[in-house]
Amino acid sequence: MVSFANIKNIYGEPAGPTAEGKLVHLQFRRFYGCPICNLHLQSFIKRKDELLNSNVHEIIVFHTSQQKMLENVSDRTFDFVADPDRKLYKSYGVEPTWRALFSIGALKNAVKGVREFGVAMAPSLEAEFGVPADFLIDESGKILALKYGTHADDQWTIDEVLDMAHTVADGGAV
Repeated sequence: MVSFANIKNIYGEPAGPTAEGKLVHLQFRRFYGCPICNLHLQSFIKRKDELLNSNVHEIIVFHTSQQKMLENVSDRTFDFVADPDRKLYKSYGVEPTWRALFSIGALKNAVKGVREFGVAMAPSLEAEFGVPADFLIDESGKILALKYGTHADDQWTIDEVLDMAHTVADGGAV
């Protein structure tokens, strides 16, 4: 079982569901400013109302300092979590791999992200080789589904998260 009791967002507030019946989509991204991650997150931000209406609470973890994130995050719809020491990453088994950038899709989205958001330097080589991971967790802390990415652009889409949320809401298993 997962507990959100010790997870704080970048504002020092508890990160986790704020109402009963909420699902949590816990996302582990590479580093704040990663062009691939920025493209991915924009798809979630653009459709945040759908997530809220589907009772999905987003917690997004970055291998980045709290200060760097505070300088750049303006939307408080989601819980952004700074984990520069990778403690949460390690506790959830999210480890970097040399395969992170060895995907044509990842390289294409990196270029697209750089065009759209500019160049961001990774805080460390470990961050550059980071891979995403996604967890869908119910209100009791039970992990309903998970995905460990095999490369930098291997994560659930917004449509996949919404489909799983609707399946759970309809009483199905994911």
